[in-house]
Amino acid sequence: MIYLLGGGGHASVLIDLLHLQMPQEELAILDDNIPVGSYINRTPVVGCIADLSESFVGQAVIAIGKNAIRQKLAERFPKANWVRLIHPRAILSPSVQIGPGTVIMANAVIQYGCSLGRHCIVNTAATIDHEGCLADFVHLAPGTHLAGNVTIGQETFLGTGVAVIPGIVIGKKCIVGAGAVVIRDVTDEDTVAGIPARSIHP
Repeated sequence: MIYLLGGGGHASVLIDLLHLQMPQEELAILDDNIPVGSYINRTPVVGCIADLSESFVGQAVIAIGKNAIRQKLAERFPKANWVRLIHPRAILSPSVQIGPGTVIMANAVIQYGCSLGRHCIVNTAATIDHEGCLADFVHLAPGTHLAGNVTIGQETFLGTGVAVIPGIVIGKKCIVGAGAVVIRDVTDEDTVAGIPARSIHP
C-alpha cells in the first residue's frame, strides 16, 4: 500500500504516475478536507493526515504542491518510507542523485551531475542542465529551464516557463514568477518577476 498525503490536483497526477511506475501497488489517499469514502482519480480517501501517527513507517508520497506544507509533513513523519517517483518519459543522466520523496514528471530532462534534495517536484517538461543543484522541497513548475550549474535553495518555487542562465544561485524560500528570465542571483526569501527578473518587494 502507498499512501498519498493530500488529495488535490497534484495528487491526481501522482496517481497516474504511480499506476505507471508501480502498477502492482494499492493506493489510498489521506486528506484533512475531503470526506472519507470519496474517490480522487479512482483512488479512495481512507482517512485524515491529522490522524496519522508520527511513528508511521509505511510507503507514502506527499501529494501537495506547496513547499512549506511538504516540509512540515516530511518533518512530522520522519520514519515514513518516502517513495521517489520518476515518470518513464523523463530523461535522467545515470549520475543524477535524487532524494527521498522527490517527484519527476513526464518529459523532464535532468543532465549530468545534478543533485535533487528531498521532496522536490520537477514538473512536466522542466529541464535541469549539467551540475544543477536543488535543495530540499524545491518546486519547478511546468516548462522551467535551468541552465548549467544553477543552484536553487530550500523551499523555493519557480513558476511556469521560468528560464535561468548558467551559474545562478537562487536562495531559499524564494518565488520566481511565471515566465521570468533570471540573469542574476536572487537572495533568500525574495520574490522576483519579469524579463530580466527583478525583485517585486516594496
